[in-house]
Amino acid sequence: VIRIYGYDKIPTALSSKVALQGNDDELFSFKRQVEDVMVGMGFLQTVSLSMSNPDKRLDPPEMPEGVAVANPVTDDMKFFQGSVLPQLVRAAAANFQRGDRILRLFETTRVFHKGSADDPRTWESHVVAGLMTGQSYPASWSHESKPFDYFDLKGVVNTLCTRLSLDNYEIYCYDVNEKGGLKCDLKLAGKTCGSLGVWSKDDMSKRDIDTPVGWFEFDLARLREAVKADLKYRPLPRFPVAWRDLALLVDRGKTAAELEKTIRSKGGEFLTTVRPFDLFEGKKLGENKKSLAFRVEFSHPERSLGAEEVDVWMASIVKALEQEQGAQLR
Repeated sequence: VIRIYGYDKIPTALSSKVALQGNDDELFSFKRQVEDVMVGMGFLQTVSLSMSNPDKRLDPPEMPEGVAVANPVTDDMKFFQGSVLPQLVRAAAANFQRGDRILRLFETTRVFHKGSADDPRTWESHVVAGLMTGQSYPASWSHESKPFDYFDLKGVVNTLCTRLSLDNYEIYCYDVNEKGGLKCDLKLAGKTCGSLGVWSKDDMSKRDIDTPVGWFEFDLARLREAVKADLKYRPLPRFPVAWRDLALLVDRGKTAAELEKTIRSKGGEFLTTVRPFDLFEGKKLGENKKSLAFRVEFSHPERSLGAEEVDVWMASIVKALEQEQGAQLR
């Protein structure tokens, strides 16, 4: 460009400085925050190519194909990836072959999506994806090793959401197959922002991994939209906490989250903690019934609470549970 413009037209100076100041990228900063949380939970970060060649033998089931490249450089770069999970599975398989049986991998990257009939343009999004497999923790002198299960994965997702100040999230599981695999959606304020689940041992054995694999993939932009900007803090309680235990007989299909939501809605302003601590199923309870127990705690910032006050709130809670959830107090 300078040659065309002409070197002789450039003014002479002893030094030349160009002020370069980039705009703050809020999504980039949020991505760094997500990465810090994942590393803090013991995950190892991977970096993979955005272009790949789908392989049904190696890739996990039900993966999006991605966006085809018109003139690929090599056969291994025919598609822009529609999900980063296949790359994580291949990395996990390579580690398994080398004897690494406890794996926690994650990646923050871009994925590409095909357009629709109304808008055929290709578009991209930023995601965080993770994979867990093998053992939850190795054997030690004090305990035996524990195989990975769905609740390890759910604990990671709960911790991620909590650390990002997301308290309006819900996990909906809707696809459980006979082999032991399942799939769930993560919803924030009613909007789906990604999926999580477990691939069964049968599915993974075809991909050189002989154990179930937990996975998740969330849209970073939607996660960031749901972050609470106005966090509120309260001091530690100065007075004793008043607590009650609730044992409820409910239908087997009822979840602890549904019951907890009802308890919180009727517990009053001084309700501080609702924690499920027991689950029991047996023939004595009846067909398709189960028992769920909750610890409910109340605290007043300026005085001790009396038993009569707590009893009034508990009566309101029990009545709502009976009417809204069909629960029976045991």
